[in-house]
Amino acid sequence: MKHWLLAIACVVLVVTLECVNAADRFGSNPGGKPASDGDALLAKDKESKWKVISGDWKFKGGSLIGSGASEIEYQKDFQPPFTLEFDINVLKGMRPRVKYGRFSFANEGYEKTFGIYPATKGAPLFHYNQQTVYHILLSIRPDAVEFYVDGKLVNKGRGVKNAPDKLRFCGGDSWSKGEVEYKNIFVTRGRVIPSAAVSTPVVPAPTVAPPATVPLPSGSSLATRQAAAAEARYNQYLAAATQQYLADLDAALQAAMRANNLDEAVVIRDATRDIKDGKPVNPQFTSALANTAKSRYENAATSAAQQYIRDLDAAQKSAMDAGNLDEAKAISAVRKQLEGKQK
Repeated sequence: MKHWLLAIACVVLVVTLECVNAADRFGSNPGGKPASDGDALLAKDKESKWKVISGDWKFKGGSLIGSGASEIEYQKDFQPPFTLEFDINVLKGMRPRVKYGRFSFANEGYEKTFGIYPATKGAPLFHYNQQTVYHILLSIRPDAVEFYVDGKLVNKGRGVKNAPDKLRFCGGDSWSKGEVEYKNIFVTRGRVIPSAAVSTPVVPAPTVAPPATVPLPSGSSLATRQAAAAEARYNQYLAAATQQYLADLDAALQAAMRANNLDEAVVIRDATRDIKDGKPVNPQFTSALANTAKSRYENAATSAAQQYIRDLDAAQKSAMDAGNLDEAKAISAVRKQLEGKQK
């Protein structure tokens, strides 16, 4: 499954490569040293470091799910500058929050929006949908905080000059007792930006050309609009995940070169050339940095595919409700193809 997702991501990435090349002129980590190995906060051996403050929390299949008026704290202090990344799916309610001292990423007010707080007047917000996975990146530094959703910059706010502090994640509060799923929580020292690109490989299994994709139905019905939006969101998410993967692997390449690790540097360099050409590749990494990047990408790609399947299921139901069996059948064919690749 993962090598097929990667092949599709390569095709999506090539389409947007001109934008990526522009970002590449500034390097993968402008204004600082290459980011060090990310800390995976939801790794199995890290579960004991989470302390429930309130509400119901459970670990399920690599996810952290909070229900009700709920708050949980990771028992480690982080010092700016660092980058926090995670996937978020607001299942119910309107009060997801991630807190770091006085700073927070949150849904405040009475609309479904993500923002960073304290907010400046007129600060932009991101309008989200429930039951939808979004990839959040927060670059937290003393001079500024950068807030990205699915690889796109939403806002650049005030810096955070906290002394070392802990991270808290919330599923809801007393006003909105919601349910929120968090996945792929990573903390990386230094600054990482998702638009930075390129010079790194991709992973999965043996080199295989991507299979032909079953086309979605065209038209203006609710079902076809839902399916088209789901496909666009999937492609965007996969392209952002691939660009982040390339940026992470660029840091791994620089680290291998500094360590005089010729074999690893060559593997990363050669794989980079292949991904730029839109080819699926299967490099075998030896460094912790490259393998962490690989795991992060594979998790993100799998999450994207699973969300796409859920979105297509909703579109199929709309087609069935409207009595359009041909549209439902066409959407089902795409969904089944994706489900087959998940096995």
